Amino acid sequence: AVFKRSLRSLMALIRQTDPKWVRCVKPSDQKQPRRFCGAKVMSQLLTVLPMLDTIKTRDKGYPKDIPHALFSHRYLRLIRATGMADAPPLSRAALTAFLQKFGYEHCGGWSLMQDGQVGRTKVFLKDQAYHRLEHARGAALAEQ
Repeated sequence: AVFKRSLRSLMALIRQTDPKWVRCVKPSDQKQPRRFCGAKVMSQLLTVLPMLDTIKTRDKGYPKDIPHALFSHRYLRLIRATGMADAPPLSRAALTAFLQKFGYEHCGGWSLMQDGQVGRTKVFLKDQAYHRLEHARGAALAEQ
């Protein structure tokens, strides 16, 4: 009964978020309840450093990370609507210019760069910027 409640609570928490992955960590080698080996847990976490980098990125407030090529293809209609005619995938500089120009032209002077960053390989967006882009993309597809 306790396990089922705990599992339901965990599943409810997962459904409230936008998880990209779930990593299971073995707390100890003994198959006994309430046994926890901190060194074992840390070694498991350190072997999956990309997971820690992802957590740090999420903690900075950028829950959406989209590779440049995928971003360029997904928002191609919006990119072309701003007068940028580059073929996907766009360069880092072109993506930065798009986010600035799109925000000023289509978001009442609000820059998407306030809630986004363009990295070497990915575009990082806070929820508000992501939802604005998705709303604009949906409207552009509906006009089609």
